[in-house]
Formats: sequence, structure tokens, C-alpha cells
Amino acid sequence: MVARFEDCPEGLKDFYRSDWMNLCEAYNYQLLDRWEKNRDAIIELFEEFKQANCYETTLEAVEDSTIQDPEDLAVAIVNKSMTYAAQVLYDVIQDEV
Repeated sequence: MVARFEDCPEGLKDFYRSDWMNLCEAYNYQLLDRWEKNRDAIIELFEEFKQANCYETTLEAVEDSTIQDPEDLAVAIVNKSMTYAAQVLYDVIQDEV
């Protein structure tokens, strides 16, 4: 993710207005691929997201997502995790400026 924004780090601020799925990976298969290749890191990010937003359960954290099957849950978790990671990265960059 960092490589994608190193030429335009100010683009990370968009993640405060929209989410990963709308800005970077618009198709479920892309998020599912990320889930399969990076599951442990995604879960770790999702746990940080939940803690930062005071969510106690996974279902509470994804309640604004449509979940009809297990793949939908994975997509929602990746979307929330990557959006959160982009926001954190933006905040870190802003603190260094």
C-alpha cells in the first residue's frame, strides 16, 4: 500500500471521506485476493481498527456492510482494515510534516 501512495501521499486524506473499496479496489475479487494473500496482517489491522473505534465485536464493526455469505464478511473486513491503515498512514505522514 505504501508504494501506491509514495508519489502522492496527500491522496491518503481521501480515506477520511471514502473507503478502500471505492478508492483502490472496487471489485470483491480484489479484496478477496488481498484477504487470501495477507490474512494475518488484515486480521491484525482489523483488530486495531476495532480497538481504535471502540467496537467490541466483528459484527458490530461491520454492521454497515451487507453480509450475505462468508466472502462478504472477508470483503468488509479487508475494506475496513485497509481504510483504517490508509488513515493511520496519513496521520503519521502529517505528524512528520
